Amino acid sequence: MKKIVSLGLFAALAFSGFAQSARPDWSSVAAPKITSVGLSEGNPNEITVNFNAPTDAKTADKGYVEMKGPFGSPVKNTFGKARRAAKHSEFTPEFSGKYTFTVYTQRNNESTAKASEPVAFDFSLPLTKPVLSVLNIGKSTLSVKWDPVVEAEKYIVSYTENGKTKELPATTGISAEIKGLKDGDFSDIIVYAVRGKERVASSTMHKLVRQEKERVWTFTEFGTSTNPARNRFELLDPNNLKVALYSCTYDENTGNILEKGGKFESYFDGISFYYTVIDPKKENFELTATVHVDYHNPMADGQEGFGVLAIDRLGVEGQPLMIAYNNSAGVITRKFTTHINGVKKEIKDGIGARFVSGLTDEIIALGDEGIKSHATSKSDAFSYDQGSDAIKTGDTYRVTLKKDNTGYHAIYKRAIPSEDTKEEFIMYDPENNKLLQLDKDHIYIGFAVARGCNATFSDVVLNITDPKKDPPAQEEPPELVPLSTTIDCPTTWYNKKYPFAFTTNANGTISVKTTDGKVLIKGDKITVPEGKVFADYKKTIKINTDLNDLLVTFDPEDNWRPAPKKVIAQFNAEDNDYEMNYKPVTFSHTIISKTYKGKVLYVSPNANAFGKGTSDDPLDLGSAVAYCQPGQKIILKAGTYYPGKSLEIERGNDGTEKARKYLVADAGTRPIIDFSKSKAKVTAVNLYGSYWTLQGFDITGTPGDVKALQVAGNYNEIRMVDTYLNGDTGIQISGRSSETFDKWPHDNLIYGCESFGNSDPAQNNADGFASKLTSGENNVFRNCVAHHNVDDGWDFYSKVETGAIGAVLIDNCITYANGTKLDGTGNGDGNGFKLGGDGIAIKHILRNSISWGNGVNGVTCNSNPALILDHVTVYGSGNYNVSLYGKGKAAANPRVFKADGVLSANGGAGDNFDASNDPDLAKRLAAKNNYFFNGAKSVNVDGTAVDIAKTFVSTDIAKWANGFNTDGSFNRIPRNENGVFDIGDLFRLTDNAPENTGADYNYVSKNANAK
Repeated sequence: MKKIVSLGLFAALAFSGFAQSARPDWSSVAAPKITSVGLSEGNPNEITVNFNAPTDAKTADKGYVEMKGPFGSPVKNTFGKARRAAKHSEFTPEFSGKYTFTVYTQRNNESTAKASEPVAFDFSLPLTKPVLSVLNIGKSTLSVKWDPVVEAEKYIVSYTENGKTKELPATTGISAEIKGLKDGDFSDIIVYAVRGKERVASSTMHKLVRQEKERVWTFTEFGTSTNPARNRFELLDPNNLKVALYSCTYDENTGNILEKGGKFESYFDGISFYYTVIDPKKENFELTATVHVDYHNPMADGQEGFGVLAIDRLGVEGQPLMIAYNNSAGVITRKFTTHINGVKKEIKDGIGARFVSGLTDEIIALGDEGIKSHATSKSDAFSYDQGSDAIKTGDTYRVTLKKDNTGYHAIYKRAIPSEDTKEEFIMYDPENNKLLQLDKDHIYIGFAVARGCNATFSDVVLNITDPKKDPPAQEEPPELVPLSTTIDCPTTWYNKKYPFAFTTNANGTISVKTTDGKVLIKGDKITVPEGKVFADYKKTIKINTDLNDLLVTFDPEDNWRPAPKKVIAQFNAEDNDYEMNYKPVTFSHTIISKTYKGKVLYVSPNANAFGKGTSDDPLDLGSAVAYCQPGQKIILKAGTYYPGKSLEIERGNDGTEKARKYLVADAGTRPIIDFSKSKAKVTAVNLYGSYWTLQGFDITGTPGDVKALQVAGNYNEIRMVDTYLNGDTGIQISGRSSETFDKWPHDNLIYGCESFGNSDPAQNNADGFASKLTSGENNVFRNCVAHHNVDDGWDFYSKVETGAIGAVLIDNCITYANGTKLDGTGNGDGNGFKLGGDGIAIKHILRNSISWGNGVNGVTCNSNPALILDHVTVYGSGNYNVSLYGKGKAAANPRVFKADGVLSANGGAGDNFDASNDPDLAKRLAAKNNYFFNGAKSVNVDGTAVDIAKTFVSTDIAKWANGFNTDGSFNRIPRNENGVFDIGDLFRLTDNAPENTGADYNYVSKNANAK
């Protein structure tokens, strides 16, 4: 619905600086002028165009420089508003020839552009150095190969023999053979690229001549987010196989990472890979190398590292958006997570083993849900000691990857092993088929780096043996499945009827008694339902007031198997490992029961556990949360609370649909819960309970990598709770990764909240809001604002290992200025709404919402091919306003986006519609009421351009660009007592706006039930 703008609009326009009378007529503005065209200083491959083109409030809004040449389509470089009229633009032509340059300037509300006089320039493309490889192919003959050089007319191979330089006849090919050399001599080999009288030499390769054949080693880069400028290699020693692999660039002064290339994932990788080809039917192998970590991102995100890998299919070079699935085995460094003896262990940048199997072309075609169901990715760290075993720059490792008739062995032996160190992991493959699924005849073994790691591989030993002569395969032992038992009920309660809850992954019986022998549960049977992984047991038991010490015993059913070839295991502390074990396990569980009467419990910053919960004698916050009864309301008195640890609202600490539990601010106050003095490790406020309402307070100051508020229960309402200046994400809806979808948090409402200024140490994870990885159905964000978070405003990331999350609704929300912190520093992702991940199709809905001025993308599906955009305004993003794409080719992962009423304007680039993988997507999304930005203007399906100046009352986003006011206070959008934010005339639609297009901000929330 479109707002009707009164006569007051003209006054508003004048006040906001957008009145047309304040700007000279377009016809009176001078055309741009090119002042010079020439080669860039110090770079003969680049042309610099210098020109005069004012872009300011009185002239043009933007423009572009166009290069036309003898080949291909014109190339355009855009520019925007700037204080200086003098500008420059650089071009890198791919061929020699005459190129013509023209500068154009544009005004947003004008259909014509101003053009400079064209200027021509004759460009001669410099020849590049040939990149060569040399191989002994037997009988003291060298095979020389090189990459083609653009515009080279021929090549000359130079080599030395007995100290004399010789040349082979010139060739137009890219290979040659040098014969007649003497075994054991060295030859210096150079390849010259020739064009006319011009000769450009390759680097000299000092090659040892051998009688025997060498294996062929090849470099490639492929997979997610790789880039040939970063993902590259250097062959440091061609005779003893010493190679440096690169995946990133960094600041040599500070050590901070600058650009990343690729990533290690569970079922696919983006890597720099130096490899040789093995025939696994005829060859077993043992590959050992010394790895020196030349650089490792000091702020690891868990996807970077090095590897010694065997894979069954290479990816496609130069296709960073094409997912390179493969089955694999190898020693790898990345993030590893496990549970050992019931304790979660994690190392964010450790060394371990990863084995991937079960991928076929048919399984991959099923998409991520099919991969999750049919394929397997297992990874384990050799050690989980983050303190001593984390990968860092300067480390050196000696690692081995071996294939024998038993399977694949990942081996790393530390000089001084710690208590939990493993030295070898095995992927049993006696049938020799786990890595012969995608390529039936070959596997590719070699060295890799990804994302934020550069490494040198040396002292390489590759031993090849005959499977027929090797020892026979060892029988694969049954897989050990660690016994999982969770007492899943609160440690505090408020009456004698206690809801005991227990979860396990094995059949068996449970007994509960007090420490003085009173039996509360006697041998009740627990059965894991068919098709499920866990069994839930619940029973109401009678407890005493105050202290209850219970002993909980679970006796697994003897020889019960969770699946074929799997057995239940328990941790053996003496051997420091798991073993098959069906013995009973006993745990202590302490419950404290207290009752505070009345409908209201007051808390204050200085109160303690001995208070009565009255206004005059309040409780401490932790006690009130622990013993609150359904229907009771905890009132936070004014002031700043400094918890010493996380505030836990445990699972089972629930209200009911008709009697919720409340944690709300006292009337007329806004309390602050400040965790700057706490020892919280993961999350500051953990809401695992259900039917809670949190309202009217702030959460701030969490330590690095600690979220402010995690909503992990169900039917909760978070109202006008602001999270800012925290060490990780502000408000996140997520559950436990060890649990299945039915237990993930669902039906939660986040309403009227503001999350801003959050930043983690690595500056790549702290978002304003998130619902990701393990969130269920029917979660809603309504009337919320996210800004100046170092990563993204909203993040709905999902991944193959955990599968699809539930669809989320974002309604009447705002995101802006993400990617930087409040003071303008920082360099995170900077997406406004990032709504997906790993190509998993989830029908998230973004409705009646606005994104402006975000560092990278305003709205990105992040490869989720099912995102729904419903009346959305996106403006002034650093890169794409709207980016809609999938993972891989559309045939395997169909794009089913929906867009209705999208208005995108003034982005850093034209909106992205996955043209390379789904060329028809833009056409399918085009509509009369969708105005997408094409790089110059916003147009609909008819080619009609929207006049932005006439569409909105104001587009003055500069008012909110800074996170602080001049007096040092936060620069925040006003919000009324009902939690409704007021951005005034900013992006308010006028009566000249296109029909049924763009976000009509606050209309929905003002006219709909807030729930």
